[in-house]
Amino acid sequence: MQVSNHADPTVTGNTVLRGEGGGVVVHDHARGTFTQNVLELSTRAGIGVMDRATPTFIGNTIRGNAGGGAVMTGKCSPVLIGNTFIANGFVGVGVKEASKPFLSDNTIESNNGYGLLMQATSAVQLQGCRLTSNQRAGICVCDEACLVMHSCTLEPSLVAANADGQVVGVLLRDKSTAVIQKSVLRNHKVSPVFPFCLFSNM
Repeated sequence: MQVSNHADPTVTGNTVLRGEGGGVVVHDHARGTFTQNVLELSTRAGIGVMDRATPTFIGNTIRGNAGGGAVMTGKCSPVLIGNTFIANGFVGVGVKEASKPFLSDNTIESNNGYGLLMQATSAVQLQGCRLTSNQRAGICVCDEACLVMHSCTLEPSLVAANADGQVVGVLLRDKSTAVIQKSVLRNHKVSPVFPFCLFSNM
């Protein structure tokens, strides 16, 4: 499903299965409200947002997509509330190129990579979210990105260290910044081999 050129649909209660170009792609200043949909097994991201789009996603399940749960780029500003991102490839949620999403009360779980990956001067507000059992760090903030996190819970997989050799809640590097308040980072371990700035217990 593609939404573009200032379109503003309401999409509720659908299943988008095995999309070859992604589950839902919103771009070119489009908006839209997407509620209680299931987006799964796409060859790319379950949700793609780009080119200054501003959609809202509420209560969706994004599962098993090869290119990630959600990928946001190109100065977009989506709102994501109460969604579940589970068992996606690459990353649970990826944000780059000065995009500024707001995420509230989402579950980001068991994704094949970082739970949340922020790059390229992106800025994310993360509130009341739960990130658990992702294969790499719960959150990675890099390339001068900025994270503001409040009342979140981060728990790693306790089976093994992630691909970086670390089990960490938040990984900060490359002149990134963060404000972390009233959150729980539980049961994380840090490998001394990697000299990054790590917040492992706050």
